[in-house]
Amino acid sequence: TEIIEDTVNGVLVSPKNPQIIARAIIQLASKKKKSEEMGRRGRKEIEKRFNTDTYIAKMLNIYKKILDKRNLEKTR
Repeated sequence: TEIIEDTVNGVLVSPKNPQIIARAIIQLASKKKKSEEMGRRGRKEIEKRFNTDTYIAKMLNIYKKILDKRNLEKTR
């Protein structure tokens, strides 16, 4: 899933279109409350997805899959 949801926790724009980027920046600057709320939501999403506990759980799962595959190959 996408980390950034357009206008929910950030703004998605084409990186190759400076006019659209400028328009998005101007829009954010003119809507302070909305910008702050999107910032809070964005930070919350990042903290949820990339916290230490989540990272460790994902790494342990990867290691387990590797070990399971190795053990399966040894039994053949």
